[in-house]
Amino acid sequence: MPAIARGARRIAADLKAVAVLAWTRDERTACLLSHERFRIPVFVFTDEPVLARKMRLLRGVRPVVTPAITSRDEFLRIATRIATADGIARAGDACVFVHGSGRNEERPTDAIGVIRIDDAPGGAS
Repeated sequence: MPAIARGARRIAADLKAVAVLAWTRDERTACLLSHERFRIPVFVFTDEPVLARKMRLLRGVRPVVTPAITSRDEFLRIATRIATADGIARAGDACVFVHGSGRNEERPTDAIGVIRIDDAPGGAS
């Protein structure tokens, strides 16, 4: 996961991304992303309210409590909607996202990608 966090920072800088979007069920992902000291907001989504409260102490991390997310597409739909509603992202902006690639919820954060916000309902392309 440290490599994913470093990679997310480099990709975000290269693409001039406006936000990092992450889904996690543990504190490690948020800690590693915070450690990279992004110059853009880092939205970390979780279905654990206690975890979200802990994440509020991490530099640059904006925890968001959501119902359990069951797919990557659902995560991206929710995450881009929140980033646009907060005024962080607009049509045409890039966001970097990180998440676990497996179906098993215990899978560590091991995937990274880029999504571009579009004008369509839901905000992602």
